[in-house]
Amino acid sequence: MKRAALLLAVLLVASPSARATDDPPLVAAAAAGDVARVRALLASGASLRARNREGETALHVAAGRGHTEVMLVLLEAGADITARDQLGETPLHTATTAADGRAVEVLLGRNAPASLWDEEGFTPLHRAAQDSNLVAVAVLCAGGADLQARTEAGRTPLDEARASLTRFSGRGDPPDRQKVVAFLEPGGPCASLAARRAAGQLTAESSREVALSTACDAGSARDCTNLAILYEQRGAEGDDSRALAFYGVGCTGGSARGCAYLGRAYERGRGVTADLGRALQLYEQACRAKDAWGCGYLGQAYASGRGVARDAARGAALLKEACDGGAKWSCSR
Repeated sequence: MKRAALLLAVLLVASPSARATDDPPLVAAAAAGDVARVRALLASGASLRARNREGETALHVAAGRGHTEVMLVLLEAGADITARDQLGETPLHTATTAADGRAVEVLLGRNAPASLWDEEGFTPLHRAAQDSNLVAVAVLCAGGADLQARTEAGRTPLDEARASLTRFSGRGDPPDRQKVVAFLEPGGPCASLAARRAAGQLTAESSREVALSTACDAGSARDCTNLAILYEQRGAEGDDSRALAFYGVGCTGGSARGCAYLGRAYERGRGVTADLGRALQLYEQACRAKDAWGCGYLGQAYASGRGVARDAARGAALLKEACDGGAKWSCSR
């Protein structure tokens, strides 16, 4: 018991990120993305209602920084998904500042109201449009956000998106602001998503597809790979070819996992003529980039002599590297 108490004390005191702020410890830990410390604080009875000077809860700050694992821990512990800060913003409002849209997905997946207003009448969709956050806009549209909501000044999300065209001119222009305007235009993708949702045609899977497709289009190689995984797992007609194409985009864009999975497609002949030589090249490329799956697939090839001269020692070393990197399936090979 004393040992457990000592360990808890270390977790609560030793974090440099926590000592560098006067925020409540739980809020500071959430802002730092420190999952272990958040768990420890909750276990010690830390209040989920604790707030920083801006009135933000731990869920607000985790959402604003895209710390989705911390968010899930807080939500499981009962964090208030509709808590408001001093400006009347909910965690969903702050989540729109996280570039990849995953924080928005997490909150909408837990039934966060998509169109609550802050003190000025801004909904999360207004905020995402202001920030030209294309992925957040797409996720909110798929999640039921009100495209016609108006602020106290009578402005719609589209008005805010259009204003960003001049607001950011010459100051590190957000690359997606033109795309956000097009997304929110009458008859555009947002309106189409709203119609599909109203007709009951927008499932959780299709909403995820929209989010990943938008993020991939915005240049996220990781999300191109994740979109390919979605297609491969779904297995509908044409999905093998779609998966192959997006693994390719992901790999070219810098996703090592995309290269590893593209190699696997070539080895198995999924959506493409089987080509073991090409597969091995892609495994090598992924492994050089420290991708555990790429090292694991390459290790299997050397261990069995599949497409290369059999080298049991190299195969074992690569499989161990893969295991250490988190590819648990490689640990028993």
